[in-house]
Amino acid sequence: MRLASETICDRLSLIQVGEPNRVTQTIPDTQAAAFPNADREAVDTAILAEQIRLLADKRVDLPVNFILAVMVAGTLWQFYPVWVVVSWLALFTAVLLFRYYARRRYQTTASTAGEVRRWARLSTLNAFATACLWGLTGSVVLITADPLYQVFIVFALGGVTAGGIVLNSSYLPTMLAFALPTILPVIVALSARGNIMQIEMSVMLMIFAATLVAAGHGINRSIIENLRLRIGQDFLLKKLRASEAEMAEAQSIAQIGSWEIALQSDSDSCSMEAYRIFGVDPATFKPSFEAMLTRVHPDDREAVKLAYAKKLETGQHHGIDFRLMMDDGAIKHVHELSRTTLDEEGRALRINGIVQDITERKRAETALQFANTLLTTQMEASPDGILVVDP
Repeated sequence: MRLASETICDRLSLIQVGEPNRVTQTIPDTQAAAFPNADREAVDTAILAEQIRLLADKRVDLPVNFILAVMVAGTLWQFYPVWVVVSWLALFTAVLLFRYYARRRYQTTASTAGEVRRWARLSTLNAFATACLWGLTGSVVLITADPLYQVFIVFALGGVTAGGIVLNSSYLPTMLAFALPTILPVIVALSARGNIMQIEMSVMLMIFAATLVAAGHGINRSIIENLRLRIGQDFLLKKLRASEAEMAEAQSIAQIGSWEIALQSDSDSCSMEAYRIFGVDPATFKPSFEAMLTRVHPDDREAVKLAYAKKLETGQHHGIDFRLMMDDGAIKHVHELSRTTLDEEGRALRINGIVQDITERKRAETALQFANTLLTTQMEASPDGILVVDP
């Protein structure tokens, strides 16, 4: 039992007996290096799920797309057969309704890794279908030479592209799937007219589109960085809580508590197992050396004080056994190990230590010592000779 307890002490990495610990500056790991591969994949999946959720939470883009589609159809109906305009508008409406249905379904679907990737692909496909329908309207440039209608469609598609890039910037593939098929056909149509003014319009529209895509890419990077920071912190917090729970369980099993005395501030602390060993209530007991000393058996307090003074003076401590006095009069035997952290000038900053309940071990040692004494006495008092042989 003693060997097992000492092994757990070592694995807790709370104590380094010998030279005092000194504070040194270290370069913190990057967040990516803080996660093993499995956790990094989980973080990436969570980020993707949040990106798609941002797309699904948009409430204005579908109604605005429909209103603009009706306005464009009402303006350009004279250049196309009625059945073409009606079919285009009906198909546009069907695509928007399906996008609305898909978003509602995603909001009620469990965000497993496979589901998230499937909805990401579906979101990109829906955006691409909407963009292709918008791109078809650019054909009016080839049908009429009237600059009024050409400027109208360029203005309309430019505005749709700008709005789509902003609203879809949370997920880059969806943003590109919407922006490029919307704006590229009218650029090609303007260039095909061969008129110098229309070519200049296509070049300006190309520059406008490239600027929008670059801005959308920057927004996308900012969103991902913010999501990675927030979600990464959530994962690390969960791992920290799980680690603290495992540490508390290990300390409870080994009957080992940890404590810290901060010499430069009033922030002394104890683990839950240390509170239990000292027999105090965490809600009312404020950890400090003086408060802990009141729990030490009166006959052992002087030795504990001397050991504490030695830690402050030399920074070294090799452990000490002493007794604790419980409120009900019971006696506990404990073993304490600690280390002192010094600053660069050798001044003590804090003392970290562990305390182990060795009451059962002490009782076993006392019982064994009594049995050995009794056996020795019996052997010496016996008139018979005793011979011990192996099997």
